[in-house]
Amino acid sequence: MVEGLVLLNIDPNGKGWIDWAAGKLTGLTSALPDTVLPHLFSQEELMNNTELVQSCRQQINNTVNQFNLQLFWNMYNSRRDLEMNRSGAVLNAKTLKCPAMLVVGDNAPAEEGVVECNSKLDPTNTTFLKVTVCAQLTCSGSILTHV
Repeated sequence: MVEGLVLLNIDPNGKGWIDWAAGKLTGLTSALPDTVLPHLFSQEELMNNTELVQSCRQQINNTVNQFNLQLFWNMYNSRRDLEMNRSGAVLNAKTLKCPAMLVVGDNAPAEEGVVECNSKLDPTNTTFLKVTVCAQLTCSGSILTHV
């Protein structure tokens, strides 16, 4: 039995055709770490926080198993819609039955998806946490080295 979930940067939506095409083009022209970085940082952070982004890029290159990262990235990009809805909103709605904490960084690329996921879950069973300094948390070795 699951007592609860902590979901980081969850996106309840599958990848659309435009995202798929953009991913294919980016994959042909960019190295894997450069493909992953826009998922971890907002465009503003990529442009203004170059030292942190460079540090993260080096950590991805030097400490993360590239084969495993490629497998993870392929699975992420082939995700499908979770088709979740609040209980009572739709007949036989699929939803989480355990408590959930949704965590997202302020201005993170996943912010819109996490807010949408929050709207689809039972508010009495869901906590929404927005972290203001998410880039520093994202780049900690304990998270990236386990990818």
